[in-house]
Amino acid sequence: MKQAILPLFLPHAACPHRCIFCNQEIISRSHLPQHPERQLRNALQNLPECYFQAEIAFFGGSFTALPEPIIRYYLDIARQLRQEDSRIIGIRLSTRPDCISPPILALLREYEVTTVELGVQSMCDQVLEASERGHRVEHTIRAMQWLKQESVQTVLQFMPGLPKDTKQTIWQTGRAIADLKPDAVRIYPCVVLAGTRLEQMYREGIYRPLDLDQAVEISTDLSELFQERNIQILRIGLHSDIDSGQIIAGPFHPAFGELVRQRLCRRKMEKTVTAGKAANGELQIFVPVRELSQWIGQKKENLLYLEKKYGIRVRIKGETQIP
Repeated sequence: MKQAILPLFLPHAACPHRCIFCNQEIISRSHLPQHPERQLRNALQNLPECYFQAEIAFFGGSFTALPEPIIRYYLDIARQLRQEDSRIIGIRLSTRPDCISPPILALLREYEVTTVELGVQSMCDQVLEASERGHRVEHTIRAMQWLKQESVQTVLQFMPGLPKDTKQTIWQTGRAIADLKPDAVRIYPCVVLAGTRLEQMYREGIYRPLDLDQAVEISTDLSELFQERNIQILRIGLHSDIDSGQIIAGPFHPAFGELVRQRLCRRKMEKTVTAGKAANGELQIFVPVRELSQWIGQKKENLLYLEKKYGIRVRIKGETQIP
């Protein structure tokens, strides 16, 4: 059953800090909505018939840091639409770990908020400080404890490649996030956006972002970790409709998630080859038709990689019978 997200973007709303990497207007291609109820009603009216369920989502900014009357204003709209339309099954919002508290949770419980997304970004205090996040790891741990007590679904947003990040701190963050047992994660490798402090640091030579292959490799490692822990991965990489002209540097690719899925497939084939299951220099694999391009790779990258490294020829066939 397909489920849609009906997003309302509130860029930088109530954010107590301006993180050095952040420019929400570029990421969301949006400004504060002037007519939020009308915008959500239009989105609901234009929802394709293939979507049987939907969630109203308040993204961008720090929703729970808004003044209580404004929080109630938005949540009243969501609750009213939810009562009117049975397709709306939940309310989702994004915020910061240090903007979760028992009083806030009581307010969210009153409106039956179903999912909270926390912008964790890192589980290393040194990296958080360098990024001017304004919160510490302890805030994330405490927020997750409170959210789990309320049985609220949790999504943690993770940004590998921040200033002072290393392979060790990125992996440390991945393991720490997995240990918190969120329901899902989003992985956004850090890119340099126009108009941010990070752009200035990049131009001054103080900061060097991950290159594309590094980011793909790291995101593949993290994907394997989260899959092993049965943690859903909602997204990897920024949305493709972002204005690429506003990206100064870093591992942006309009199909970044697809690159990671291709790398995951390549690793699976490589394990098969190293296990000695390629007979007479050939390996034949049957995969679901919908995943065929992921196994082959862009410009047959996966096939060429295995042939060059192991001297084998890989044949991949898509099967409609494979679920």
